[in-house]
Amino acid sequence: MKNTLPQSNTNLITLALKACGALTTHQDAIGIMHNTESVVTGSLSLFTNSIDEFAIAKEKRSDSFIAQATAFSDAGVFLNITIDVLTPHLGRRFSPAWATAFGPRRSVPTTLAGRLECLRKVEKHLKANPTHEKPSVEEPDGRMTEPVTQARAKDLREALGGAISAVANSKSDVRAKKAGRTSAKKSLTRRLRGLFNELGQLIPETDSRWSAFGFNAPGETQAPEPVQGLQVSGIGPGKLGADWPDSPRAERYLLEVLVVGQDEAFRRIATVQDSDADFALPAGADVKVRVIAANEAGESTPSAVVETTVPLAA
Repeated sequence: MKNTLPQSNTNLITLALKACGALTTHQDAIGIMHNTESVVTGSLSLFTNSIDEFAIAKEKRSDSFIAQATAFSDAGVFLNITIDVLTPHLGRRFSPAWATAFGPRRSVPTTLAGRLECLRKVEKHLKANPTHEKPSVEEPDGRMTEPVTQARAKDLREALGGAISAVANSKSDVRAKKAGRTSAKKSLTRRLRGLFNELGQLIPETDSRWSAFGFNAPGETQAPEPVQGLQVSGIGPGKLGADWPDSPRAERYLLEVLVVGQDEAFRRIATVQDSDADFALPAGADVKVRVIAANEAGESTPSAVVETTVPLAA
């Protein structure tokens, strides 16, 4: 019977954990020398750590985008007010003086680079012309107005420049962490494949201990057992997610659905190797879902049917 290693991170980790538990119990008796518990555990730890590091990097990237958007917005507010403050000094029409003091237009730039350059020019102009500054004053309601000063322009320029750099760095870090996760996953997959091959040299193809390691016995000729514990839930408009425990001897799973009022019988919509699947169906439809485990020897009887409603669009 074939053994295909899981593609999903969750299922690969589950298999590795099962293998580590079996190695703790059986490796000395079987005589495993190369893919031992400590070696597999090390590969597993590297993979799980890489997943955590990738998740942290993505969170930091998200935070950096938020900070950049805030700095971009703050710069826009300041520059809008600056136009009003400089108009009495530079005039209401665009001129070379405006180009030097503000930018290529007498309007707030809509790009990051444009606002950064505009802030630089305003900072330089106000430093050379301090009489054009307007300090913050208290409004009747107690709020303080936005100051138009060289110092404020500098603070906003540094904040926006720093935010832009942080986004670039966070993007680079995400790419690096993703590559690290991919490498660690390949390493763990190779280690588990090595364990399977080593077991094949040490125990019979029908040995019951294969299942303890999370593998199908290569010499097994029986169809798999039925799937137990199928769970189905909405994961978005028009989308469902199905998840179920691994079935002994299963090499693949056949996902079948019946749309109430539309289908006369169950129809097969996917064949997957892992014990989970996401799929799209008409939003708002009442559906029935079941899973069949299969291998070279045949198919199991269908799992218990789960009935649910496909989520509507927001």
